[in-house]
Amino acid sequence: MPSPPCVRRRLVPLACAVPVLLALGGCKKPIPIKEVASDPKYLGYEVRIRGAVVSSFTLGVNAKHAYYIVSDGTGQMAVETQQGAPLKDAQVTVRGPLEKMPALAVPIVKPLQLAPLYLTEQERQVEEAKGP
Repeated sequence: MPSPPCVRRRLVPLACAVPVLLALGGCKKPIPIKEVASDPKYLGYEVRIRGAVVSSFTLGVNAKHAYYIVSDGTGQMAVETQQGAPLKDAQVTVRGPLEKMPALAVPIVKPLQLAPLYLTEQERQVEEAKGP
C-alpha cells in the first residue's frame, strides 16, 4: 500500500536535504579559502578552513568582536571571534558559518584583498609550533 501524501511530502525534502547537509554542514576536512569565497553554495553554511594567521583587527571603539585574517595559500578570509585573536603566524583550523561582511566593514577589508565574507568562529584549533 503506498504511503499517504503527507508522509511523502515530508520525506522527499528530507531525502534531498541529507546530501546537501553532508556536503556542506559540519565539514571535517578544511576547504580551500578560494573555493569557499568563490562558491555561493557555502554562504550561510558551516565550513572549516585551515591556514596561518596573518593579522588581526577590531571594528569600532568598543568592539565586542575581534577579527583575524587566515591565509591558506589559495586566498585570505576574515574570521570573527569573541575569544580574542590567535597570535600572528599561528596555524589554525577554524569551523563556523560563512556570512556576508557588514556593509560598513567592506571599505576596511577591500584594501586587504579579502572577499566580503567572513567566518564566525565556533571552534578553533591552534597547532603547536614544531621545534627544530
